[in-house]
Amino acid sequence: MLADLSAVARRTAAAAAATVLVMLGAAAPARAAAPGPTPDLMPAASLRTLNTAVAAGATNFIYNEPEANLPFGVIHLRDYNYAKGNYDIALPPGESTLQWWGTTAGWYTAPGYCTQQYRSDHGGPFHRQTPDLGPGIHYIGAYTTYAVYMYRMRSPNAC
Repeated sequence: MLADLSAVARRTAAAAAATVLVMLGAAAPARAAAPGPTPDLMPAASLRTLNTAVAAGATNFIYNEPEANLPFGVIHLRDYNYAKGNYDIALPPGESTLQWWGTTAGWYTAPGYCTQQYRSDHGGPFHRQTPDLGPGIHYIGAYTTYAVYMYRMRSPNAC
């Protein structure tokens, strides 16, 4: 599922000075169409593997889950002067912000979309954060890392 992040880390090792090893391989379960909470889009087995990751030291990053198959905007610095209006670059599926920067300020979710987010503090285990977040800018802490799964809203006003 969260594909081999070691490839991302290898491509950015010189700039990021960090190694991240995450190997996941399960398919995402189907989302429920009925009202109610959105089920986990990353299977429990994938999260157990993600929790074994060795995260970067004094840095943070955002990883875009490849099976979501949707890019989303990411923000380098919280300076409110973003290259694309609400974000600096579009992060392709399966990529990490470590390819561009050693630290990241947040991500932007476009109208009509929501995100599930899995957070790691100071290189610790990843945990799902709830509720899912709707459209808008979402800032992260200096020592937090996120794996983000973006999906279409289930209704016009609900994730």
